[in-house]
Amino acid sequence: MQQTIQQRFEQFHLDNPEVLETLERLAVEWFEAGKRKLGVKMLWERMRWERSKAVAPGTFALNDIYTSRYARELVSRHPEWAPYIELRELRAA
Repeated sequence: MQQTIQQRFEQFHLDNPEVLETLERLAVEWFEAGKRKLGVKMLWERMRWERSKAVAPGTFALNDIYTSRYARELVSRHPEWAPYIELRELRAA
């Protein structure tokens, strides 16, 4: 049986705790710079760029399907950020 996106996300999250830590750090930098509306995809792409420099060419670093899950994790851990991070309905499990 094939794993759902949520199951794959949960495993990725367990295997890569630094991803959420990095997203949190980048979000804090954003908010401390006086910015409010935050696109997690923007942070994701910055993190992808940073991670891609550190891995072998052709190595898959970050999957876009997890950005919405990480946005939810950020809001769950930091409810005060909820007004600034738009969460859309999940369309796939």
